[in-house]
Amino acid sequence: MSDYTTMTEIHELIKETFDLCEEPELYEYTKIQWNSRFTSRMGDALYYHRTNTGRIRFSPLLWNRASPEERRETVIHEACHIVAERCARRTGRGKAGHGPIWKRYMKIAGAKGDRCHTVNRDGLKRKQKRVEAYCGCRTWQLTQNRVTRMQKKRTSYSCKNCMGTLQLGTKSTSSASSAIL
Repeated sequence: MSDYTTMTEIHELIKETFDLCEEPELYEYTKIQWNSRFTSRMGDALYYHRTNTGRIRFSPLLWNRASPEERRETVIHEACHIVAERCARRTGRGKAGHGPIWKRYMKIAGAKGDRCHTVNRDGLKRKQKRVEAYCGCRTWQLTQNRVTRMQKKRTSYSCKNCMGTLQLGTKSTSSASSAIL
């Protein structure tokens, strides 16, 4: 049994999974990548229906901590997402996610069908940058993702206490309490 430490072994398992799921042509149109920003997820997969291509990414940080069986399950898990999304789009069912289509392909590929990994993540949590914002009653510490959404005018956030809209920057009052959002 392989321990899936090389890209060649990973590619072979993805190809085998696509073959078992009767979608062998997906292999040549699926890109495999490492993403060192992944500290929580073991991997992810995207299927682009307009171009009939896929992308699978794995966390090198978690990969090094995973057992050969966890690696195998992750590779099959992500490959089955590509197949399930393609099937769902072809049949007009929208997104497959971890639903019945994905579960069926996991079973065909000989995997458990677990949604989440159990690899030890101790010491890997990334520190999120926080930015100050304020409302009428307090100062908030927002994640950079929320700040970007606010700056691009895609969303706004309101305080449940004073109903004020959160504003970026700092408020010049010393009595404001602090909260994290």
